[in-house]
Amino acid sequence: LLYKKIQIDQKKEAAKLLRKKAEKKRSVIPTAVLADNLIYGKNQNENPTEGIKQLRAACDKGDLLAITIMGELYYNGYPHKEFLIPDPKKAVLCFRKAHDKGVSRATAGWAQALMEGKGCPQNIPKAQGLLESITDKEPLAKVSLALLYKKGLIGQDKSDIERHDIAMNLLREAIAKECAQAHTQLGIIYENGERV
Repeated sequence: LLYKKIQIDQKKEAAKLLRKKAEKKRSVIPTAVLADNLIYGKNQNENPTEGIKQLRAACDKGDLLAITIMGELYYNGYPHKEFLIPDPKKAVLCFRKAHDKGVSRATAGWAQALMEGKGCPQNIPKAQGLLESITDKEPLAKVSLALLYKKGLIGQDKSDIERHDIAMNLLREAIAKECAQAHTQLGIIYENGERV
């Protein structure tokens, strides 16, 4: 009986240590991710007000992921305008700030803005350079490059067939990295009956 009590006490102590460890781990999960989860209701109930509040607080502390996510929200707009009004110029500021610190996701956002001329002047060569610098880290960069090739906005020294082939290879590489947008773009190409 004493042995069982010791075992129970050790289990309680172990559980307490595990809880403390879990709390530390939870604090390692970026606030930005937790806020993003609240905003979009991932793994928990949707609470955009609290999520954006947490995201702004993390931005104020210099959390680069939070700054990037805030940029994405400003760029794409949040479905409920009462929580966050789209502002592409603010988005570009967020992207550039995080890009300057090496956040590839922010680099992809800035490149997207440059491609579309949204929040900043359109600059395809600059967008191409940014995208090419992160293709190893961000499969979405390959998708954006593929779209630039498909539209003939880059690779003008190549034939339509060569540009198409480059675009298809980039999409396949992104699909190999399980990039959903690459699947979507390839589906559009199939749907249009283009050569794959």
